[in-house]
Amino acid sequence: MTLAWKMIEKRDVNYDSISIIRLGPERFADFRVLRLESLKAFSEAFGSSYEEESSFSDEVWKARIVNMLFALYQTSLIGMIGFLPRSRVKTRHIADIFSFYVSETYQGIGVGSRLMEKTLLNIESNREIEKIALSVNCDMKAAVHLYKKFGFAISGRLIRELNINGKFYDEFIMEKLIKAPS
Repeated sequence: MTLAWKMIEKRDVNYDSISIIRLGPERFADFRVLRLESLKAFSEAFGSSYEEESSFSDEVWKARIVNMLFALYQTSLIGMIGFLPRSRVKTRHIADIFSFYVSETYQGIGVGSRLMEKTLLNIESNREIEKIALSVNCDMKAAVHLYKKFGFAISGRLIRELNINGKFYDEFIMEKLIKAPS
């Protein structure tokens, strides 16, 4: 499996040939390459950095892949999204979405929507989950638009949340209730 080649034109992509899949721990190297690509391409979109994650051990990558879904086009990984229910007693009714990324070549053709649809189906199948939370850089207008399209609402703003080489970025906290409050 390879990552998306930048030479592919969006008009050449057959949307129906994009699959949303899970990968087993034996495919951690593919996950690592896509994740590191995301951290290089959009460092301001993530709380982690390329420098931090490039030093992770194989065991860390194998453990992290369990919580991910991937977009696959032909033999290339072109996107990913992570989700995880919280484990503490008082917050286990909440699932978090994280590490959402679509390779630049494939942005704007619905890959992100496909990833989000499948993720929401997975989360909503867990009867304990009542709320989904995520954070997003306030400057990432397309991402905020996509989240709103799927029913997320801005519930707060974290001021100067990310510091990237001395430049600060705010983040929105966005949430989606999937069960009406009792």
